[in-house]
Amino acid sequence: MINYALGTGQRLNTIRNIKIEDINLNSEEVVIKTMKNKTQKFLPLSHSLVLILKEYLRFRGGEPDDYLFCTQYGKQMSVSGMQSAIQNYNKKRRYKKNIHASISK
Repeated sequence: MINYALGTGQRLNTIRNIKIEDINLNSEEVVIKTMKNKTQKFLPLSHSLVLILKEYLRFRGGEPDDYLFCTQYGKQMSVSGMQSAIQNYNKKRRYKKNIHASISK
């Protein structure tokens, strides 16, 4: 999740609304359907990010209409849950900046 968020520069709420069906690993792009300005756009994915997403999806499983990033119960992650995951990621890597410096809401 962290690599995806930082790799695309998208808002946290935009990322939490991505569904598995929105990811096209063959063309290395994602369609962003839920944006702040109510528009839709296609974003390219780096090859390294595609490899990470492939591994994540093999581990995660799920149906096409499931949210890409979910709780252990398969539900959509909350904003606070995603913020907590990012904070834990930063802490483990001794990254000192606050959450807003590493990703915007």
